[in-house]
Amino acid sequence: DLHAPSCFALDTKMLCKQYPRRTKLQNGDDGAAEHAVEGEMNQVRQVEGAVTFVRQVEANSAHFACFFFRAAFFKHALDSGAFRAILEEGMEAPTCGRRFTSGLSCGGRPSLPRILLQGAPALECEAIAAAHGCLSPALLFETHTLEDRDGYISQEEAALLNRTNYGLAFTAPALRPKLARSLLGREPAWVGSGREAAKETRAPAESYPAAGEEDGLLMQNIWVLRNHQERAERAAWHLPLVYGIVPALHSSDFDFCKVRMAYKKQVTAAVKAAALSSCDALLVGCASGIPSLGREGLSLEEGAKVWAEVLLDAPALQTVGKDGTALAQHFKLVVFCLGGALDGHRRSRAKVALAKVFNIE
Repeated sequence: DLHAPSCFALDTKMLCKQYPRRTKLQNGDDGAAEHAVEGEMNQVRQVEGAVTFVRQVEANSAHFACFFFRAAFFKHALDSGAFRAILEEGMEAPTCGRRFTSGLSCGGRPSLPRILLQGAPALECEAIAAAHGCLSPALLFETHTLEDRDGYISQEEAALLNRTNYGLAFTAPALRPKLARSLLGREPAWVGSGREAAKETRAPAESYPAAGEEDGLLMQNIWVLRNHQERAERAAWHLPLVYGIVPALHSSDFDFCKVRMAYKKQVTAAVKAAALSSCDALLVGCASGIPSLGREGLSLEEGAKVWAEVLLDAPALQTVGKDGTALAQHFKLVVFCLGGALDGHRRSRAKVALAKVFNIE
């Protein structure tokens, strides 16, 4: 074909116009080209740093050995830039545990708390708790299951990775200076100040509950980074307690009574942990419907009944107090946070079920 070369040349010109080189000189501006090259190199360094970061933590963490958690961490903590900001500031990691062996609970209030259903994400509902005079809210949410290799993370856990120091709990203290250098491409200011002196090679969250275990993932001293909608002077705010309920894996020999009792024990442990840490409000993350029901085999309606029994049915429980006080009376406010749901139908069902069991109009 005699016309093939000219057609090829024409297509090449069109492609060059549509996809110009980033470093192409515009009006002979050498400085602009240098800045473009520098910007591209910075992007390459950031990507290489993130890959190096994942390789470093994967060898020392059962969490990063799970593909779905590793992918979620990369997307929500690294790509967002939140983890770089946390490492650059030298923010302290949250403390982790499984349950409170001792603690002090506020005295049971004479009346039940106000119970709300809100269409906002759990972290945003802290403002609602503050508006009701609550100073120490606790976030209860569904956390990931290590035994489920094809698992997922909830919307609440994704938000914690994206906006808080939650991710630090999955990295070893001795490894953090090296991780900071990998991500930042330089030595952070806090290295050499004594904060990296800890030689602990295990991450705080490595002592992790098994699927369906009564104990959950208990973290204190979570710091939430501000987003673009918050005031500039409010650099970060404090969330005293987050508690992750680890869902059970669905088995072929499903026993409704056993599964329901096990789930009720998990919810009871979560609410007790908030009471014993003197929290005055509960923020229950319900972006997935009802926390930790995804693999339990229980319906949303049955899950809502369990939460009502745990919070309101004092005689049926070993409560924090010995006087028959319902667990809910240790709080001023309970908010079921339904925002951020990916499945609108499931969210609507959860809202109807919760409204029914708590008699909310």
